Amino acid sequence: MDAKQDHERMCAAFDEWVKDENTHWLSEHDAAYQGFMAAWEMRSDEMAGLRETARLAERFARAKGRYHSEHSSCDLMERFGVPCVRPGDEPEMVKCACGDTYPPDSYGAGFMAANGGVCENCDMMNGGGNG
Repeated sequence: MDAKQDHERMCAAFDEWVKDENTHWLSEHDAAYQGFMAAWEMRSDEMAGLRETARLAERFARAKGRYHSEHSSCDLMERFGVPCVRPGDEPEMVKCACGDTYPPDSYGAGFMAANGGVCENCDMMNGGGNG
């Protein structure tokens, strides 16, 4: 944010503060100071949020290994409201006797459920689908 935008935000905060019925007994100097402090508090909250985002980004950049990288990336994604699946939270895979595995909500898992636990490849090898 540049200085002009920052000044405009402080002026807007001051104007809102002046509209408050309880502030009219203050001197102009006190009113200006109080309005400035209200705007400064708004700015301080934004800065705290940016510091937290920077901390999470740095933690992600410095993470060692897949496990820590995935957790730190999830922390950063959640900061921005993006859903994330953490390591260890993955749904259990559907497994065929041949060793092929499929996520539970995939086409392969649906095929196995409809064909007695046999995957598409095993079904093809056993001559399935010929009528």
